[in-house]
Amino acid sequence: MTTSSDGSSASTGKRRLPFNFKESLPPNKRLKTANTKESSAGKHISCTHHEDTNRKRVVEQLASIGKTICRAVYFTCNLYDFVDCLIAELGETPVFDIDSDLLEAVKQISTFHPLVRDVIRQGRRECKMSIRNIGDALRKGHESAQSNDIKTIKENLPYIFSGIKFEPPIEPVHSVGKARMGFHHPQCAELLRPLNANWDDPKVRALSLTTVHAPTVQDFPHFIMANARDLNMGPEGQASILDRLFISPYLIRAARVILFGPSAVNETPIPPTSRCNASKNNIRGASPELIAYITIMLRFCLSDEESYSNDCYSYIKLYDVIRKQFQDVNFKTVKKYIINTWNSELFPRTATTGMGSSKNVISGPETRQGHLGHITAEKSAVLQIAKAQSQLSAQYDTTLTDAERDVATALLIV
Repeated sequence: MTTSSDGSSASTGKRRLPFNFKESLPPNKRLKTANTKESSAGKHISCTHHEDTNRKRVVEQLASIGKTICRAVYFTCNLYDFVDCLIAELGETPVFDIDSDLLEAVKQISTFHPLVRDVIRQGRRECKMSIRNIGDALRKGHESAQSNDIKTIKENLPYIFSGIKFEPPIEPVHSVGKARMGFHHPQCAELLRPLNANWDDPKVRALSLTTVHAPTVQDFPHFIMANARDLNMGPEGQASILDRLFISPYLIRAARVILFGPSAVNETPIPPTSRCNASKNNIRGASPELIAYITIMLRFCLSDEESYSNDCYSYIKLYDVIRKQFQDVNFKTVKKYIINTWNSELFPRTATTGMGSSKNVISGPETRQGHLGHITAEKSAVLQIAKAQSQLSAQYDTTLTDAERDVATALLIV
C-alpha cells in the first residue's frame, strides 16, 4: 500500500473522508446528528404548524356552516346557543337551556352538513376551541353571507323586479338614494305595502310613512304574492288567493341570484357551478327558513333604510312570524305546495313535483291544476272559518286570538 502526499490510499483506490465529515453531509442527513435541544425545537415547530393548519381548516368549515345557518336554517338564532346544543349531543354539559327551535335547527343543519358534529368535535377536542371560539367562527360566516346577499340583491333589483318600471329609476341604487326608496317611492311602496292594507286610502298610505310597529302576519309585504293574472284561479275564486302566498316571481328570482349568481336570475343552471352559494353551502332544497330569509333581505333592499338593523323595522320579528306561519297546522298542506314549487324552480333535478325548470315561477294550467288537487277539502273548511272571522273582525271590531287572526289573514287577503 502506498500513501500519497495528501494522505489518501493509492492502492485501494479509496479516498479518505474529508476532515469535516458532518458539515459535508446534506441537511437531511445531518438532522439526526443535531443536538437534543435543536431537535426538540424543530419538533415543537412542526407540531404547532400542524395544529394551526387543523384549526384553520376547522374555522373555514365552521364559516361555511354559518353561511348555511344564515340562509337556510335559522337566521335569527343565537349562534352560541346553537353551539351549546351541538356539544350537548356530543356528551358535553350544555351551558344554556336548549329550546325546541334550536333542536330543530341542529337537525336541519345536519341535512345540509352531515359532518357538522365531526367538525365541532374536532374543534373542541383537537383544536381546544371554546364555545365562544366556535360561535365566533359561525358568526363570521353568518355575517359574511348576509352582507354579500344584501349587496347582490341591491345590484340586481331591476332584474329581480323585471316588468316593473320604477320612476324614479332605482338602478343603480345610489342614483336615487336609499332615502327616496321604501314608502317614499311609488313602486317600492306598492311592493312593500301590507297584504291586508287598503292602499287606495290616503290615510293608510300616510300611516306607512310615520307608524313603526312590530310586524305581524298582517304585515307580510305584498311582493310575496304571485299576481292573480298568472294563476288559473278555478271555481273557488278568492279562496285560491291562498295559493299565491310566497310563490311570487320576485322571491324566486331573488333566491336564484343569491344561490346561483346574478346570471341565473331567470333560470336555474343545470347543473349549478361548484362555486355558487348553493353548492358551497350544500343547499339542495328549499325550506321555510330560506323563504323567510329571502323575504326579509328583499324587503330591506326595497326599504329606505341605509343600513340593516332592527331599529326602524323588526326584520327579526318578520322572519320569526313567517317561520311560525309555516309551522301552523292549518298551513300544512299549503306549506307542502309552496316548498314543492320552490324546489321545482330552484332545484329542478331534485324536485318531487315534476314541474321542471322554467323562466317563470307560475306553471301552466294543467300542471297547476294537478298540484291544486292536493289541496283538499281541509283547506276549504279552514277558509270558510277564516272568512267568517275576518268579516266579523272588519265589521264589528271583534277581538280575535292571535292564532285566529294569523290564519284569517294568511288565508283570506282582501
